[in-house]
Amino acid sequence: MRSEALRYAEGGIFTARRYRLARKQKRITLTAAAKMLDVSQPTLSAWEGERKNPSVESLIQMSELYGVSVDFLLGLPEARYHRADMLQPIPPEALPAFHDTPVFSSRYCWAMVNAIEGELLFASGMRLSLADAAEVYVLPPAFATLGAAVSMPLRRDELTGYDCVCVEPISFPQGWRKDLIKAVKDHVSIPVIGVSCIREPQVAESFLEGGIVDFVSMGRSWLADEQWGLKVLEGRENEICKCINCLRCFESLNAWMGAGIPAECAVNPRACRERLY
Repeated sequence: MRSEALRYAEGGIFTARRYRLARKQKRITLTAAAKMLDVSQPTLSAWEGERKNPSVESLIQMSELYGVSVDFLLGLPEARYHRADMLQPIPPEALPAFHDTPVFSSRYCWAMVNAIEGELLFASGMRLSLADAAEVYVLPPAFATLGAAVSMPLRRDELTGYDCVCVEPISFPQGWRKDLIKAVKDHVSIPVIGVSCIREPQVAESFLEGGIVDFVSMGRSWLADEQWGLKVLEGRENEICKCINCLRCFESLNAWMGAGIPAECAVNPRACRERLY
């Protein structure tokens, strides 16, 4: 158990201290911060590693030095920006508190908050400064949630106006695009292949048997387990390592592709490195 790194906050939420995050946001080195706080470097390191607890006076000093509230340092939600109000836009100045958390942009869909670099990182590779972020939510508003397609499919010339990449986070269940795909299938006379966050063979089979698709497409499921298809063929479904939709593959790919380093998977250390392991 990580009892040292987690605290039980009001409302039953486990929270981690943000001493290191606050310092990095301010772009102050550990050595410089220790000197300004008049403590030794090992002491500050122990605070950030949650091996020791700073005094109340030291918390106030860190708050003033890093330009954040004591509540932020302690990992507590600011009273004004409590997460219970999930349907209201997150004020730009509050976004740093959502570091390493997926948030929803009404214009660009899902993104990860990188408070250290002060930006939102989207699945398309686009980066947006937190200061320029507008209409960002903890959860997508009802008007932004995709429902079943009820009108005719878009014409080819109409598609040119769409440049947004939307990758569903953990909250979307597998098969959620079923009605959208079926609407397309009902209006075309060519074979249809569709993706729908599929992780289990039973869901894939139901799409084929129900006439939803002619071919099932999967992406991240193969990163999570490169032997997904073989295990299904051999009746070893219980051995499948399933994708958890954490988007680590996208995050690592966007961070490393410039250096030619392959993506990584949170549940499969062999991903993109099968020839090595």
